[in-house]
Amino acid sequence: SVIPLHNYPTLAEFLPVPSVPRERAVCYAGALSPDRGLFQMIGAARAAKAPLYLAGRFETRALEEDICHMPGVAYLGVLGRKELACLYGRCAAGLAVLHPTPAYREALPIKLLEYLAAGLPAITSDFPAWRTLLAGTDCARFVDPLDETALTSSIRELTGNLSLSSALGERGRALIEERYCWEREREQLLRGYRELLQ
Repeated sequence: SVIPLHNYPTLAEFLPVPSVPRERAVCYAGALSPDRGLFQMIGAARAAKAPLYLAGRFETRALEEDICHMPGVAYLGVLGRKELACLYGRCAAGLAVLHPTPAYREALPIKLLEYLAAGLPAITSDFPAWRTLLAGTDCARFVDPLDETALTSSIRELTGNLSLSSALGERGRALIEERYCWEREREQLLRGYRELLQ
């Protein structure tokens, strides 16, 4: 018997913190490289006049040196899980604008699910598989990851309307609780064990 399990976020790790005021800022946490939309994020955030928080490891040292001195970009280094949850709690949107490579188009976007688990709406690549993942829930804005103008527009929308940002974030958290959390995967695993032992 095969029990498929997904590496979904743990709800307790990304509890939304309603008491923390949202900033008119956006964030991205993960590998920092051009094919993950690094330059589009920087350009769009600058055009939208929104601070951009980056966390994670740069692909190269030279890239880190180039990016860290750019105005409007705050590089936070590699963050622990609690620090990530705090970062997500204070921003208006999380960015996941990976380029349309075959590997990314069909990947399960754990970063996107972590944003939503934290009650943070996402601005994300308009890939069919990712649209299907979030079908029926208005918790994200989908953009062509190579279209910096469209990305700028979505950043402006969510940083300019923090009530909308919070509403989308609440819907995203509800979606994770209902479909995409480790707690549900764990129950499936335990159920499988119980069936095997019967």
